[in-house]
Amino acid sequence: MGVKRDRFLDVGGVKPLVDELNNLENSPPAEWALRAAAVGERLERLCAAGDVLARASAEIVKIAKREQCAALLGASALGERLAGAAVASAQDGLRIWDAQSNHYSVLVVDGLMVSGSQVAQAVSFARSHGARRTVAAVLMSAPPRSQSPRVSTDVFVVSS
Repeated sequence: MGVKRDRFLDVGGVKPLVDELNNLENSPPAEWALRAAAVGERLERLCAAGDVLARASAEIVKIAKREQCAALLGASALGERLAGAAVASAQDGLRIWDAQSNHYSVLVVDGLMVSGSQVAQAVSFARSHGARRTVAAVLMSAPPRSQSPRVSTDVFVVSS
């Protein structure tokens, strides 16, 4: 997986979540998944605030434009929320991806990437329905683990 750290987005409490994710490797294996899930839940609550959602969606729009993606696809409920906010704020032809629209380049959006499986599934779905190029943008990414699935797309992490 080509993971690229884009920029740090420090809005209303994101940094402590990033720090917690970066310390997951120090957790006992039995606690790793539970701690990662707890970070995801806190991130979802954080993104319910309008200012955080606006700043995050602005970063997603920048990535979509830079990568020349015409449509966004959420890889999770939070990914759908972020994609919808980005499309609404862009007001420039950026769309929510659907299987009937045949967009060449799709940006897959998610809040938290732990194993990469949700992003990988969304990428696979988009490609099986006509997308020839996929890029992903996530707000946060946990340190890679050896059992993580390979995602054959570039992943931009908004906060690192």
